Amino acid sequence: MPKKFAIASDHAGFKRKQEIIEYLKNQGFEVNDLGTKNESSVSYAVFGKKLANFLLENPEQVGIAICGTGLGMSYALNRFKKIRAARVTSENDACLAKLHNNANAIVLSSRFNSKDESISFIQKFLETEYEGGRHQERIDELDK
Repeated sequence: MPKKFAIASDHAGFKRKQEIIEYLKNQGFEVNDLGTKNESSVSYAVFGKKLANFLLENPEQVGIAICGTGLGMSYALNRFKKIRAARVTSENDACLAKLHNNANAIVLSSRFNSKDESISFIQKFLETEYEGGRHQERIDELDK
């Protein structure tokens, strides 16, 4: 299980980001907060790119991104080769994102999921092991 996280949000995800950071730190995890630092309007694209570049330089870390819907951050992250960011809206999504796709980032919605739901998605993601096998060929195809 990873012990380090990198987390980023836009303004809509700022409050949820702070809640998740507090939770992760209370669980003993190291958290790299890549911003935003307040609720002033910012572009999800800027912070998605910042997180993607950080993960490419620190592949041992798990990425968490948060915006209003989760869609914008997922678009920004998935433009980068070797980044597999899954927009997660259920525990089943979180499990399959890791089990079949070996996601290295999960993207959460601050508007459509509660703090407790978001934390349960993170927990499910962390407790799930990548299955490998036939899934690896498909993952490799993404970066060709």
